[in-house]
Amino acid sequence: MDTAKRCAVDTIETFVRSTEKVTAAAAIAVLPHPPLNPLQLQESCAPRAPLTLWWLQDEEQKLRFLRSICTICETAVEENTAQELRVFCRHNELAENIMELLSEEPRGKLCSELRQQAMAAITALSAVEAVMRDKIPLFTTCFQSILLLPSEQDLDISLYSRTLRALDQMLHTLVFVHPTASIGEELQSIFQVGSARRGCTEEGCSFHPPPFTFWSELGGRRAEQELLFPQVLLSFTCLQNAAVRQRAVGRIWKLSHSLALFCQAGPHRSMGRISLARYAELRLPVLGQLVGSLVLCCAYQEDRTRRSAVSALRHLYTFILGRARWEAPQEEDEEKLKQWEDDHKFSLSWTTNVMVIVLRFAKHFYSSEKTDFILTALQGMSDCSNYSTQLAATLMAVLMVDFKPAPTDVQRIVMAIHRSRKLITEEQAQRTIQNTFPWLAASDPRATTLSLLRCSHTCDKDTWELWEMALSSVGVVPQMVQELLQLLEMAPLGQETEIGTLPLAAAMALHKILQHSQYGPQVCLFVLELFVALIFQMVSSASLKPLEVTAIMEDLICPSAPTSDIRILVKVVHKLLQCADLDRLVQAMDRHKLWGQLLGAATWRDGLRTLARVMARKCRADSVHIFSHVQKLLWYHQLQWREVPAMVFYTEVGIGTVQRSPRGDGGKLPPTLLPAHRCALQLHRCLELQEENGRTEKIFRKHIRSKHSEIQELALCGLRNLYVGRMHLLLPDVLTWLQDMRADIKL
Repeated sequence: MDTAKRCAVDTIETFVRSTEKVTAAAAIAVLPHPPLNPLQLQESCAPRAPLTLWWLQDEEQKLRFLRSICTICETAVEENTAQELRVFCRHNELAENIMELLSEEPRGKLCSELRQQAMAAITALSAVEAVMRDKIPLFTTCFQSILLLPSEQDLDISLYSRTLRALDQMLHTLVFVHPTASIGEELQSIFQVGSARRGCTEEGCSFHPPPFTFWSELGGRRAEQELLFPQVLLSFTCLQNAAVRQRAVGRIWKLSHSLALFCQAGPHRSMGRISLARYAELRLPVLGQLVGSLVLCCAYQEDRTRRSAVSALRHLYTFILGRARWEAPQEEDEEKLKQWEDDHKFSLSWTTNVMVIVLRFAKHFYSSEKTDFILTALQGMSDCSNYSTQLAATLMAVLMVDFKPAPTDVQRIVMAIHRSRKLITEEQAQRTIQNTFPWLAASDPRATTLSLLRCSHTCDKDTWELWEMALSSVGVVPQMVQELLQLLEMAPLGQETEIGTLPLAAAMALHKILQHSQYGPQVCLFVLELFVALIFQMVSSASLKPLEVTAIMEDLICPSAPTSDIRILVKVVHKLLQCADLDRLVQAMDRHKLWGQLLGAATWRDGLRTLARVMARKCRADSVHIFSHVQKLLWYHQLQWREVPAMVFYTEVGIGTVQRSPRGDGGKLPPTLLPAHRCALQLHRCLELQEENGRTEKIFRKHIRSKHSEIQELALCGLRNLYVGRMHLLLPDVLTWLQDMRADIKL
């Protein structure tokens, strides 16, 4: 080992050992009992803390440490010993030590070369792949240390310029020269954005994360990174300090220029096309947010920021144009080629007209990228934004024209509007949202419905205002009600499933919709299906004791845990029947005390049977359609949790029936039947006329092979009623079923 390298290694080891002693002393001095949590520890090590980790190190020692890192890295590259050096660097946590040095530098002044040397040291470490793979904490520290400096008029211009050049060189090297991941991933780590902008200020960039459900909607590693390290480059473009904004936009311009040059360089070009592998490597998930932020920066008053933003947009347009050209079919028609030439000419001439730029980008954006742009504009519309709210509102309105969003895009936009709407008071911005929401509901009613349910499971006041906007779209009410019906059929209210509490949220939303008479006629299009789904929810979600049932029935208005969910169901069924002019059925259910029976754990089966008989007597025409609906459910669907109540209900319709009269009585009703059973039999025969012969028998034969013993009993009971007077015809099948179900029985 030569003298220079040996001296550099000794300097680094001495510095790190002395630092460890200071770290230990500081920890002992400041840690209270019990120990601090990670957030408190982070605060205790902040630049303004009275006791810092580096207070024993003078400026010259720090600079020698940073120069020594450059020396050993350059020597390792020359001697081809990078692998051994990586072990040394990681053992001594050199990247982490550089971050700590930067965090200790005062933000209000630039009085030494330490920041410049720190950038050079990071650049040197990247050449031997000794920089941490997750670079977001590193970028965050670097941007905080340099971008938040005072205006350049208050700094040493020469030192300031060298520091900025060192930062640009570091970013270029880490992304394009020595990346540890794909170039697209490296750029995303630098630009990383999201809800981080909210609460980001020059005084420390306080961050208030959104609810966890929002992060779970975004999913994956990206949301996790944004939550932990919100303060990355794009979040500096919307700060109030003009100097900070100009520096941030300037860095984006430099990186965009490097990206455009990278696309044009190398042996892969062929007639303006680069290789598939290269564009896959350049995939940039934050492109929509990046373009959106730069467009909004074009409205700032400072000329340098505007010019940098426009130039960055031009480089990004060159990139996206190359991507579009690469993705196009090899054999393009004349119109496509002409369009390509037009786009290429525009990229060469360019413009400062923001709307023209936006429309050009929108033509080549993916759906998710356009959504990212829309969300960026939505953030710019809030009162606390430093962007132009009028420009942001105009951008959002323009981007919605001819937009064909995917369901995930609709969901992201709906939930973003729900989060930020109360922060938007500018009149044009509010009108934009009011016009956007009905359009979203019409474009994808299902995604809009699911998003609104996730926004608030209780359909609170703010969320209901969005429901009203969505329901104002022509023809969308039946589609959204149908989505609520499907959710009510998915799982019982109280059961933990992959869809969480959405069935309960659907019941809450339906309850709110039924309270507004203007939606009644359209809800009634699904009244029979909704009635069946809600009744099955009542009997499946309720394992209530008699006192709980009594409490619900005595006061349906006042909710009280744990029965408030069931109260909502009962109220929804009440309102639904009244809306459909089925007051006679409501009165009959009240008279027979069916509400209490249907809710009781030990009485719901008898309640369902009684309900079937009451319906057969009180509302014959509607009952035929309801029973027909249940029959189709049993025949075509796997009902799972609804199978038992459906079979209990359906079997009661066929009590005492005979599929074909063995005595040739012409189908006359047996005189021994009770009046209720006589009505049920007539209904059953109406169903038989509507459906193909034998459908009922096939349903019972299908469900007798169920693994659920109660289903088997109900199916057998139904078959017995069908075969009254000719049970001997059923005996061979019974013996076969018995043998299939009981392996120990040999016939």
